[in-house]
Amino acid sequence: MVIIADTTALIALENAGHFQLLELVFGELTITPVVAAEWGSKVPVWMKIVDVKDTARYMQLKQSVDAGEASSLALALEVVGSQVLTDDRKARQLAEQLHVPTTGTLAVLLFAKERGHVPRVQPLITALQESGFRISAALVEQVLTLAGEADGPV
Repeated sequence: MVIIADTTALIALENAGHFQLLELVFGELTITPVVAAEWGSKVPVWMKIVDVKDTARYMQLKQSVDAGEASSLALALEVVGSQVLTDDRKARQLAEQLHVPTTGTLAVLLFAKERGHVPRVQPLITALQESGFRISAALVEQVLTLAGEADGPV
C-alpha cells in the first residue's frame, strides 16, 4: 500500500523526536511537493516526492482544506490503493467523503509497537504531547487500550 503523508504527522513525529518510526513502520512514504515545502526539512531518501497530475481537483480540494492536505488527498485519488497519513480533522472528514482511507500519527505508534520497534506507546504519546501535539484524554485512553497499556477500565 502506498502511504501518502501530509505535513501534520511529519512535523508531529519530528518535533517529538520519533521521526524514524515513519520509515520503520512504512518503509517508504510518498509526499507531494506542497507537503515538502510546508514541512521545510530535508526529505530523506526513503520518501518519494510525487506531483499531483489533476491540478483542477487539487484546487477544488484546497477550498475545503489547507494546501498540504489538499495535495495529499488529490494524489491519493490518483494512486490506486493508497492511504493518506493525516491528523487534520477536516482532511480526514473530506477523505471519508472521497472514500480515501486514512491513518494517523497515533496509528503509527501502534504499528511501531505491534511490529516490535518500540516496547510501549505511552512514552511516545507523552513526547508528542510535550512537543505540542494535541490529543484528547479519551483518544489517549483508547490508544493505550489498543496497545494493552491501559491502567483501568475504559
